[in-house]
Amino acid sequence: RRQALEQFRLEARTTAAMGHPNIVDIFDFTRLDDGRFMIVMEYVEGQCLVDEISQAGPMDPARVIAIGRQLCQALDAAHSAGVVHRDVKPDNVMLREFNGRTDNVKLVDFGIASVLDDSAGQGRACTPQYAPPEQILGEAFDCRLDVYALGCTLYHMLTGAAPHHGEVREVLRKQLQESPVAPSELVAGIPAALEQVLSRSLEKKPEDRFEDMRDFEAALCEAQIASGISTSWDDLGLPEVDPDRLARLAAQMPGESRPKRSKRVMA
Repeated sequence: RRQALEQFRLEARTTAAMGHPNIVDIFDFTRLDDGRFMIVMEYVEGQCLVDEISQAGPMDPARVIAIGRQLCQALDAAHSAGVVHRDVKPDNVMLREFNGRTDNVKLVDFGIASVLDDSAGQGRACTPQYAPPEQILGEAFDCRLDVYALGCTLYHMLTGAAPHHGEVREVLRKQLQESPVAPSELVAGIPAALEQVLSRSLEKKPEDRFEDMRDFEAALCEAQIASGISTSWDDLGLPEVDPDRLARLAAQMPGESRPKRSKRVMA
């Protein structure tokens, strides 16, 4: 019971502190008179990503990039606050219509989130189909854990299925030992540049993945440019990467040049 209580408090504290437009808002958390605990959170009217995939099948690469960039930005905010989500998956992504546009992202459920300063040995709780090796093995981890899980999520969006599936034990073995089938072998029309982004995000060793969510988002932008794709969310602020890389993105991304995102100060 104590562990569940601490998990509740962690979810409420960490999520409330982020204040990012792509993360569900927490308005209040309290203990009721009868001893139960309550979180008051934003009501998101929309469709869960896993249901969208189930109903519509594999997503168009432009949608995957637009949704993926918003998720990168949400997770960058979490990591800037010192928090790893640890359970990024389609079930924890809501899509809604906002200001006349579809596919606005809300990332939910930080219930097994972990503070980076206390991450060693805290990695076992996971959803097998989206879990990197270090989480399965209970090893120390950092924000690159979420990089892997997001890569699995984007793979699911592109192909209609998670990278590895089957019985739990078999899925865990594959996450540790096998690379997934290339998305282009399952679905026609997936750009090679986007497939390369997914491949890097799903490397078994954290040091072989993208350094962080800004690096991941920049790679998605570069894949978009290389593939000649436009999306409905091309007005998103660009990730704060090194100046030369940022300048290339600003010059080549579709639509009008947009400013880089301002640095966020997290409580």
